[in-house]
This record gives sequence, structure tokens and C-alpha cells, in this order.
Amino acid sequence: MRNPWSAVWLILTAVFLWTGCKSNDLSDAEQAAVQFYKAVWVQGDLERAAAMLQDQKKAEDLRWRVEETRKIRPSNSAIFITESPQDPHIQPGLKTYLIYREADKKDYMVKVRNVGGKWRVISFKQSYSLKRGGYNSFETYERLSYEHPHTDWKKIENP
Repeated sequence: MRNPWSAVWLILTAVFLWTGCKSNDLSDAEQAAVQFYKAVWVQGDLERAAAMLQDQKKAEDLRWRVEETRKIRPSNSAIFITESPQDPHIQPGLKTYLIYREADKKDYMVKVRNVGGKWRVISFKQSYSLKRGGYNSFETYERLSYEHPHTDWKKIENP
């Protein structure tokens, strides 16, 4: 007769591995932030990025960012994303995501709001801009990792 505990260990191991592998799944809000990041700061796709905005008046502010992306032509390298620990989390339908691109050490912020069941971008920032004179610090990966060491950064390969 086989040891019944080996079956229990096998089941527990499978459950543990399955839940551990699912820990980096993105929420709908995170997916919206990542898709906006990719449209603006990887692909330089003005139309796609503008379609994600709640306020179409902000589309003009995308233009120089997209043009800069097209000049730089960054690779679609791995990024890290987290919900900002600086946010008060008072409104469940409003989230601020920080995105860090390790390849060139650049930081981005995308704020999204749930509008009619769909996450729309309401504001965005970047920490580095050739047009704006170089590095502009706000909530940078290095600072937040130091000040908030328990912040959970999810790594996304080829967003």
C-alpha cells in the first residue's frame, strides 16, 4: 500500500506552485496602465494612447512624448509595476500605478479611473524627458524601494 501522505504532499505542492505562479497576474486596472505605457513609451502610438484617455484634451500632451519615443526607439524590455504607496486609496475606482523600466532606469506614472466598467487614463508622467531638460524626479523606483521596502513590484517581461 502506498503512503497516503505522499498524495497529500503532492496535492499541497501543486496548489502551492499554482498559487505562486499566479501572483504576477495583472488586474484590469494594471493592464490598462501597462497598455497605455506601451502605446506611449514603447510603440509611440499616439492614436492608441489617445483612445485610452478619459479626457481627450490631454491627447495634445501625448504628442511630444510619442515623438520622443519614436526618436529614442526603446526596446520592449521588462518593466516593474506597482500601485503607488503614496496614494491614499480612498477611492476604489481610482488607482495610480508606477512603472519602472530597468533597461534604461526610467520611471513612469499612469493614473486610471474606472468609468462605466472600463479603466481610462486620467493622468500620466515620465521621469525623463529630452524636451524637458533631462531627469525629472517624482516617485522613482530607487526612492520608493528604499522608503517603502515592502512595496510589491510585479515584473512583466515584454509588456
